[in-house]
Amino acid sequence: MERDLEVANTLVDTYAKLGLFLEAKQVLSALSSRDVVSWTVLISAYVDYEFSDGAFECYEQMQKEHIVPDVVTYVCMLKACNNPDALAKGELIHAEIEKLGMFESNLLVGKTLVDMYVKCHLIPRARQVFNRIMVQDVILWTSLIAGYAEHGPSEEALWCFERLQLQGLYPDAVTFVCSLKAAGCIGALDRGQEIHVEAERQGLLECNNVLGNALVDMYAKCGMLSMAQEVFSKLSVQDVVAWNALITGFVEHGPNNTAIMYFDKMQLEGIFPNAATYIWTLKACGDMGNIEKLRGIHAEIDRRGILEADLVVGSTLVDMYGKCGCLSQAVEVFDRLVDKDVLTWNALIAGYVECALYEQAIKRFDQMQDTGISPNAATYVCVLKACGNSGAADKGIELHRQLERHGLVESNLLVGNSLVDMYSKCGSISQACDVFNKLPVRDVISWTTVMSGYAQIGESKTVFCFFNNMLADGIMPNLITFLVLLSACSRTGLYHASKTFFEVMSQEYGIQPTLEHQNSLIDVLNRIGQLDNAISIIREMPFCPNIVVWRSMLGSCQKWGGATFAKGAFDHAVNLDERNAAVYVLMSHACIAKDIAVTNRSHC
Repeated sequence: MERDLEVANTLVDTYAKLGLFLEAKQVLSALSSRDVVSWTVLISAYVDYEFSDGAFECYEQMQKEHIVPDVVTYVCMLKACNNPDALAKGELIHAEIEKLGMFESNLLVGKTLVDMYVKCHLIPRARQVFNRIMVQDVILWTSLIAGYAEHGPSEEALWCFERLQLQGLYPDAVTFVCSLKAAGCIGALDRGQEIHVEAERQGLLECNNVLGNALVDMYAKCGMLSMAQEVFSKLSVQDVVAWNALITGFVEHGPNNTAIMYFDKMQLEGIFPNAATYIWTLKACGDMGNIEKLRGIHAEIDRRGILEADLVVGSTLVDMYGKCGCLSQAVEVFDRLVDKDVLTWNALIAGYVECALYEQAIKRFDQMQDTGISPNAATYVCVLKACGNSGAADKGIELHRQLERHGLVESNLLVGNSLVDMYSKCGSISQACDVFNKLPVRDVISWTTVMSGYAQIGESKTVFCFFNNMLADGIMPNLITFLVLLSACSRTGLYHASKTFFEVMSQEYGIQPTLEHQNSLIDVLNRIGQLDNAISIIREMPFCPNIVVWRSMLGSCQKWGGATFAKGAFDHAVNLDERNAAVYVLMSHACIAKDIAVTNRSHC
């Protein structure tokens, strides 16, 4: 009888390993009695073929037959619980293991438990199990490092890498790959370079292309693109992963045209782009506004049938067409997508906002909700911007109520800041201030946004008060903060205050003024009639004046007189944009003002 069962189990195992599960189950069903091996060989095969449901069914059936699982069964079942959806089952199996006292007696069980919790994204639990294991080998450390590298915090992955070495263990190629990923995620260039040196010392780079790709990726993420290129050039095999790492680095750190150059070059080398390649290259086109290249890549994606197969590629195309102002093409791609998720809708809504079609953006938001897609924080940020820019205060209030219900105002700073901005732009400064005061955490954007709201209504003293409170809170100002301060000064003609802020930004905070800051300073002088001083600043500033400067000058000439200044400002403005109607209107008003002044003097 035992011999028959052994032969039957071998037959079940053979069928199962070949993926012939129906035949394996038929043999199993024909047995008058089954043991733990009978079920475990089938469970093991289901796990190997990634048919977790089959493994769970077998496990439940063996328990119904009162067959006690052994160590191998538990290890296989823990492997079946390899995603967050299976966490509850994994925890039940863990509890059984603890009850039977298998954890302390078997290292493999402990390792598999750590791996299960990592794959279920429950890294703190993985760490708890790890700490209880007496013998911590390289595989165990690597499993934990991989978890931290994938789900964070990356600093912990690097700490584990260091501890592993302090214990006298030698990292393997997988350990190095995971540690390099962690270093790249947080821009820890020094640690990444140390890992590079260690991997080179162990002679692993010459024989492991995955490790080489990880090095290219780490240097690219840290912005060390010259080093990324150097490592890339030494790779024995430059596969699509290596090319993608390089392209991604240039998209994230610039210049974008180099990313596009590498995209073209990889195809000349006979490497076919994958979905990730297209996504990053499309982003490069969008950031540059390179519509011609964007359309070319779109055509290539269509030829390869990727648009219908990959939603992220489709969403990226919608997003980039929107960024380039090609909204009709964005809508065309959007309509072709069979499945649409929140990212796809966000891309389309952002496109409408980018093109200043705010009402359509709000309509699309409503349409999205009608189709059953729930907005996320990014959706709300985009639609709040549309409400603020179009003055749709009622819709903004409705969104505020939705956000309160979802608890997003307090939990998401970007959403909170967007609400403050929306109310400020709609002229509801008291509501903006109310939202601002309720924010549990405030950053420089929060403070600058509420200051901007008060600047818009000419409340310069309140702006300065908020600025002082911001500094007292330990928040450092940025370029936009000083632009708001200068704008507040400009609206109320406070030249001395504006001059002080202009000097303070560079002398005390190391922030170099941009053309916009110079424009604000000139605008203050124009508003108070100091045209000579305004011209002096224009001549001395390190930027070429733009049309905003000359329009401001023309407006001042109308108010204060100054025909000579008006003629010069008009000539400069026309040279920059001869089709700008506002320039001609301002010049005609300046001339009328001059004629009125002459007439008035002749009557005196």
